[in-house]
Amino acid sequence: MSKVNVGIYPFDESFVPVIRYKELFDKYRFCLFINHNGNILSEEEIKEKSTYAREYHEIKWDDLDTNSNIDVLLVTSNVELLDCDVALGVIEKYCKKGIEIWLMGVQVTFRKRVKEICSLNNVRCKMQDDIQFENGMIDYRNLKYSLVQQIIETPIVSVAGVVPVAQKYQIQLNLLNNFKKDGYKVVLIGTGELNELMGAYSLGDVLFCRDLPEVHRIHYFNNFLKEIEKRDKPDVIIIGIDDPLLSLSSRHPFNYGIYATELYSAFSPDISIIALMNGNYNDDFYDEFGKLCRFKYNIDASAYFVSRYVSLSASMYREKLSYAYSSEIQNLSEKYTVFSNSDIEQRNIYDFVLSRLQQYGRCEQF
Repeated sequence: MSKVNVGIYPFDESFVPVIRYKELFDKYRFCLFINHNGNILSEEEIKEKSTYAREYHEIKWDDLDTNSNIDVLLVTSNVELLDCDVALGVIEKYCKKGIEIWLMGVQVTFRKRVKEICSLNNVRCKMQDDIQFENGMIDYRNLKYSLVQQIIETPIVSVAGVVPVAQKYQIQLNLLNNFKKDGYKVVLIGTGELNELMGAYSLGDVLFCRDLPEVHRIHYFNNFLKEIEKRDKPDVIIIGIDDPLLSLSSRHPFNYGIYATELYSAFSPDISIIALMNGNYNDDFYDEFGKLCRFKYNIDASAYFVSRYVSLSASMYREKLSYAYSSEIQNLSEKYTVFSNSDIEQRNIYDFVLSRLQQYGRCEQF
């Protein structure tokens, strides 16, 4: 079956891990990357603006084709950060060419305006719900749940972080890819918003698709995990925790770790990987952070990951944090398992997770 040619709008650095692990999105060919004002980006232009893309040598750019005819324009939630009229103008241009529009993670208000443009141009507008239905995924929007906590027997690996940008999604995709290569059945409920394209779930969509009070949301998510366990019978479940674990400052509270608390109240991970900003850390820090994890979230930090991203100090006083992709810093520890960027591609993180699961003996396949 031929792949669907997809253009991404607007393209930004957060999409780079998807290109690296494009084999997970095996029905699609991501061949056109479009910037905020509708210009098509070349590989050189992407690398010029993104150190991450430039230095991520494992990426294969062979699908990128600035002259490609696309079947679908995939619009991500980043479109809502742009000037509305400019963004709608770009989308309308592709509508007039008869190209389908797919909206992933886009909020209701903007979604309505795009639907109107698609309707006027006789073009199909597809949502995450449509893709979930086509992939035969669980209809979590209408899932019946009880206020009884279910025991989840399937091993769970969680990936959380202290800031929004800390390569969490890269770790999730790497684990998913390696588990699949080794023949294990895996379900990902991850931080990315394109997960439905590979038959996985986007955590934010699952958690907030229904207007539920806190206690109900905890039981609903717990029951959702049980439904996955019963229906799909996975060997392992990977959960990417969307919100940071704690506030960075009064200007950047990151929801005070409330949503992370709700999630960890819904399940107990067998392995927890904590992603940190780039920097130098010592065992005193890991001691204290481990206490935070135990007392606030009732989890043990199995390993730490020191990202190459660091927040820019000047942005600490602005509404939105900015990040720089900096040089890798190796953090050694006598007491704790600490990974850095190079460990992802060298399979060190995956091998650690697999070895730990084998020790636990929680799953027959392991």
